[in-house]
Amino acid sequence: MKRFVFTALASFLSCYQLIPSASALPAVGVRAQAVDVLSTDLKPATPVKSYPSQPVISGPDRKQGWSFTFKLPGSGAPSATGVLLLNFATPPEMPAKSLACEVYLLDGLPAEGALTTSNEAFLGSAIASINPKDAHCAVMLEAQKPFLTPGQTVHLLMIPIGDPGKSPPLALNAAPVLAIVPQGPAIGDSMQLLWTGERTADESVVFFRSKPSDIAEATLLHKPRKIERVYSYFTGTAYAEGVDWKLTEKGTLVAPHGSSIKVTSDEELHPTGKTIGRVFKTNSGRILSSIEGWNRDRDVWVTYTHDNDWQGPIPAFAEKELPRTLAMLRAKKPLKLVVYGDSISEGAGATGRGSQPPYLLPWANLIAADLRAHYRAPVTMVNRALGGASARWGAENAATLVEPEAPDLCIIAFGMNDRGGNVPVSLFMNQIEEIMKAARAGNPSVEFILVSSMRNNPEWGPTQPLLDYRDAMLKMQGPGVGVADMTACHETLLKKKPFIDMSSNNVNHPNDYLVRWYAQVIAALLVPSPAPAQ
Repeated sequence: MKRFVFTALASFLSCYQLIPSASALPAVGVRAQAVDVLSTDLKPATPVKSYPSQPVISGPDRKQGWSFTFKLPGSGAPSATGVLLLNFATPPEMPAKSLACEVYLLDGLPAEGALTTSNEAFLGSAIASINPKDAHCAVMLEAQKPFLTPGQTVHLLMIPIGDPGKSPPLALNAAPVLAIVPQGPAIGDSMQLLWTGERTADESVVFFRSKPSDIAEATLLHKPRKIERVYSYFTGTAYAEGVDWKLTEKGTLVAPHGSSIKVTSDEELHPTGKTIGRVFKTNSGRILSSIEGWNRDRDVWVTYTHDNDWQGPIPAFAEKELPRTLAMLRAKKPLKLVVYGDSISEGAGATGRGSQPPYLLPWANLIAADLRAHYRAPVTMVNRALGGASARWGAENAATLVEPEAPDLCIIAFGMNDRGGNVPVSLFMNQIEEIMKAARAGNPSVEFILVSSMRNNPEWGPTQPLLDYRDAMLKMQGPGVGVADMTACHETLLKKKPFIDMSSNNVNHPNDYLVRWYAQVIAALLVPSPAPAQ
């Protein structure tokens, strides 16, 4: 069996795709990854079926692991999609909110001493976020091609190894349970361009009111001609027109008294009493509350028709900037894609990364899947992003994390944490160039996409540094370097929609809607957009 690389947090039965490694795997613990705390009462979807585990001692180092044997549901052709949810019972005093594990795909049931970290069945290591309230975490596998067949019996081995560089291996006080949960949104639907056409599917809104006596209101990007669907993205519950929502003459939606839609108040965003989660001081001195994923049961998703009045930038196909990458894709040659950035690049805000319905993949995984689908080319995606990272961290670690991968295409996406650190634009760009230098040391022919960041919540400090970083990136655009201007797209969105409509933590992370924008804006450099309908 070939060795596979496990990219942190991809998916299993709705995106179960393993990638053959082009180089030897780094030793466990080479890089420490940060995982956002999921301080929310939301529960994962009810699994289709759960499978118990058996303890096993693996290899000469006598590692304690857990084996799973299960039969894939369904029948028919091999599947490349789905989500694998590993539920762990963790010690209540556990200080960490993340768990690292090694995952193996086995040819048969494991025997004592049968596996080592050099075994060819090794899938790789990953960090999985844990909700301490119900001790669940999601592990998602990114694959190049389908290899699992419905009805097939599968054997997996999971070995907890702690969080490399942050915490020791966790002593699980109960056997973990594997559960298969419903698949996430189809890749084609997720990549349906949001800036073209006269129909928008699944735009997110939050119904907000300043005072308890106010009618809660939500704002759409376009003035609707016809509302097709209004529903809870988290539960799938459909909301009834006239009962749960009404369309106003100015094109906004309101939730009348008695509506079943969960509304958000100014007091929740700017608490004056007891707070939960993380809090920040706003520019005016008020408290700004931030809990990752807090609004997933408040996000309301709207599908509607409208006039196409998008006034923002139209991402351009990078034929001149990325000729080698596009030639490899068209020739269906193996392409190695490395993503390097901060928590937004790591997947923060994507429901799939947080093991919450509807399990949308992070934007890096969406891009890789879109390239495979469009070009039918073998694309290997390795995500080396780290939550909380700055371009300085990127420059300091690129020789270890990027250079050995010898990427054909490297997507570099820093900026949000540099803004918070007041990093001057000249220093920021010097660090970006150091990352590019390391990538070229691994592959002199590598091409780049520089991604300018989404805007932070304007209440949480200045946003001007992000504009300055973007302007400096645009000056580097040319042969071998493309720029995905996510800053300008988000800036245009914010002229029509409030920040809370597009953020998973109300501070600096996207929600699924903005994750789709990220994926589409970047992918537009690599996949030509269809001609406008006549």
